[in-house]
Amino acid sequence: MSCLLYNLTIEPLASALRASTKLKEIKITNHAKLIAKLFADDTLVYLGKNDKFSDLEDIINVLCRASTALFNMEKMEALPIGTPKHRNKVLTERILGTNTNKMPEYVNLIQDGKPMRTLGSWVGNDIIIEDIWNKTMEIQKKVIDVWTTSHPTLPGKELILIALITS
Repeated sequence: MSCLLYNLTIEPLASALRASTKLKEIKITNHAKLIAKLFADDTLVYLGKNDKFSDLEDIINVLCRASTALFNMEKMEALPIGTPKHRNKVLTERILGTNTNKMPEYVNLIQDGKPMRTLGSWVGNDIIIEDIWNKTMEIQKKVIDVWTTSHPTLPGKELILIALITS
């Protein structure tokens, strides 16, 4: 039920993003446009060079006031995409494109070479994805090794897999 309830409560945010006249969708092809992707408790919003971060904040704040929801703004991350020159400008000046609306200091800007996990995947500029997954596999192996010594039952193994490995 919690997943269904969460989907019902987050849909107004998705609708508000899609309906926004201030935030422009990123055009991928003649028919495909992108503004937001939502998965479980992750929300990924695509801002173009002419978008203002404050417009996104306004949408979030209205939703929070209307629903009494709390949005953890301090967990926000931004991954600049585009040419290295553009990414560097975003990282150093905290500005999208030509507008002067700066991203707040609480937004964690993901540097080139650093991974960001979103929507169940690792993404980033100039990252080596194998290194990330190799580290993840090492951690999983350690978890399995620790629990193997306790000789869990079959239901115990299933619980371990669900709670510690697949998460």
